Amino acid sequence: MTSVVSVLSSSQIGLLSTKQIGQLSTSDIASLTTAQSVGLTSTQIASMSSADIVSLSSAAVALFTQSQTQALNSSDIQALGAGVASLNVGFLTTVQVAALSTTQIEAMSGFNTAQTQALSTKTIQALGTNVAALNTAMLSNAQVAALTTAQLGSLTTALSTAQTQAITTANIAALGTNVASLTTAMLTTAQVAVLSSAQVGSLTSNSASALSSTQIGALSSAAVSGLTLSGLNTAQ
Repeated sequence: MTSVVSVLSSSQIGLLSTKQIGQLSTSDIASLTTAQSVGLTSTQIASMSSADIVSLSSAAVALFTQSQTQALNSSDIQALGAGVASLNVGFLTTVQVAALSTTQIEAMSGFNTAQTQALSTKTIQALGTNVAALNTAMLSNAQVAALTTAQLGSLTTALSTAQTQAITTANIAALGTNVASLTTAMLTTAQVAVLSSAQVGSLTSNSASALSSTQIGALSSAAVSGLTLSGLNTAQ
């Protein structure tokens, strides 16, 4: 049927019923030019198999409109593999983003807040230190709480107060002297209470002076020995 398909215009392609689309072989679909593929409707795309979707050229996929992109189901998204990067990221639904593999996520950029927060905590952890490529400010408190100490140490953008306070006390303790990369004033008294003397000692004078009297009062007796008195202000 390839010879017949080859003479159809993009508008004619769009007029084919889903039954007719279903009668096309994967090789027929693969033979569609970029110009013809543009004519596929969202209804037609939704009726196509994942194998058919994968057979489309990356140039064709790159021209998918929002409705065409959102016609792809989770299986289609996963089947595209690295080719998913050809899609317009901004068109993906949160359900589609949630279906992405870590390899696919690492090949993409430009996720918005809703899309970022659609990633499961399991996926966030599986990203390893590549999580730093995401926009840190868009991470939910639950996602931040799921980060490993290695991931927390890899972040290059400061966490908000809510995000900082979402870090478990176990992770605060496990961060070691890397805790100094956090904004000290944002730590809860429960988080401060698990700091070791080495962690307290690792704080810069500016960070130490940012400790409130309440936070200092929460320090364990062992941690107090790590305080650098020159780093404290007179109000403390």
